[in-house]
Amino acid sequence: METQVDEILAVSTDYYQVLDIEPDATTQEIRQAYIRTSRWCHPDKFVPCYPPATECFQLVKEAYETLGDPIARRKYDLARFTMPLLDHDQEEDNIEYAGDVFERMLYQAYEDMMAGEFQALRALLCVVRGTDDDVDNYLLDRMEVGLRNVHHVLTRTRRCYTAIRDDLLNLYELQQQLRSLSYFNVVGRIRLSMEICKIMLTMTLRKGTGVHVPPTVERTLMGIIDLLDTLKEQI
Repeated sequence: METQVDEILAVSTDYYQVLDIEPDATTQEIRQAYIRTSRWCHPDKFVPCYPPATECFQLVKEAYETLGDPIARRKYDLARFTMPLLDHDQEEDNIEYAGDVFERMLYQAYEDMMAGEFQALRALLCVVRGTDDDVDNYLLDRMEVGLRNVHHVLTRTRRCYTAIRDDLLNLYELQQQLRSLSYFNVVGRIRLSMEICKIMLTMTLRKGTGVHVPPTVERTLMGIIDLLDTLKEQI
């Protein structure tokens, strides 16, 4: 078991590898992996005492507490995405992982948006800007109000639909392109994902929706849209 402990400690920065699960593991699978791993790596299982087992057990617990909490997991995934995406010296596997994470988060943001929920989109904007502290919560709150208003009007009137109809068609077309790309076309998938994110933000700024967007929020969204364009050119 000492060898297994050492193997876990060697991948301590990747909580998914620590628990030996896939990045798309369900909450139940995460819990089962934690129970299974924590049982055999508990320090009391080692006689004579093996000090690294204590560190391993604590790491497994930390991995479970992070991945078992949807919000903490989302932040962890986004943090994992940020650096490999922009670092051209990273190994190809890391870049592929970054692309998978970004697509998963984008898909969640899109699903939430269509359902009138915007927490995933908030998290996505935070990672595009860098860290949570880089984005003023007031601006995010105002942006979320605007998105909720768009969703409200969209689901109840034709006015908003007419204003963003082209955006919705573009989203559909980009989604189809994304599905048709090879899994190994990581750069292409990331670029399409960023374009989808850009359109989702642009929808909020359409003048014909009947939704008032405060100037400060509009400037912030435009800045994020410009940043997405810059990121697409860098990858």
